[in-house]
Amino acid sequence: MAVPTLKQRVKRLENDFMELSVYCRKQSVGHAYDAMQMNWDKIDAMSDRLLRVEQVAEETKADVGVLKRQMGVVTIRLDRIDGEIRRLDRNVEALNVRVDGLTHQVEDLTKRVDTLSERFDGLTERVDGLTERVDGLTQRVDDLTKRVDGLNGRVDELTQRVDGLTERFDGLTRRVDTLNERFGDLTKRVDGLNDRVDGLNDRVDGLSRGVDGLTERVEGLSGQMDRMAASNATMFEAILERLDGLSAQVQHASGSGAAPGAS
Repeated sequence: MAVPTLKQRVKRLENDFMELSVYCRKQSVGHAYDAMQMNWDKIDAMSDRLLRVEQVAEETKADVGVLKRQMGVVTIRLDRIDGEIRRLDRNVEALNVRVDGLTHQVEDLTKRVDTLSERFDGLTERVDGLTERVDGLTQRVDDLTKRVDGLNGRVDELTQRVDGLTERFDGLTRRVDTLNERFGDLTKRVDGLNDRVDGLNDRVDGLSRGVDGLTERVEGLSGQMDRMAASNATMFEAILERLDGLSAQVQHASGSGAAPGAS
């Protein structure tokens, strides 16, 4: 069935995001200056993982198309699913909210990457700007996900490392121009990924309109339709979680690029 396959792919995507999160976290803790030597490998790994995300997004878009065709078959069989339709509508609405949040997050990431070269103009300006950006980032993360409880701890660690930035800044400056070019490439990949997510959102909107049409033909709820509707609801939750994981991945990728650069 297409739904189990979609779940497996989404699960694999979540695992990839978790691996990237762990990798970036390990690289950014305790090795501020030494980690600069590993930025090339990290950037290549980020590029490879973004490519994998793009491939999985393409597969997911195809699976959504299969699901849309399956909804046509379900139309013939369903006659008592009104309650579950309302649940699906709520899930789609939540998905729209998540995608809107993801759009804002990617736009914010683009702005932060665009200002990367400006942060290297002077040590004092970088340190002052870093405090404001970290405070703003903490507020945005608390408002959007309320799940990054350890962010303040990481900010405190980052603040402690600022004391050693002066002696390391000269070596980092020589690599700034090349890193900016690599980050520009990553920004283009993230923008492309955002376009793919928007395409998926349009697909889901189409499914929602198809489901709205079914509400005129159904009357109640039965045991068999309960299980089928629950499976559909689970699928939408999995897509919602995948988008949420995608937001977290982009956020971690931005943090991995900005934190070593700031060091």
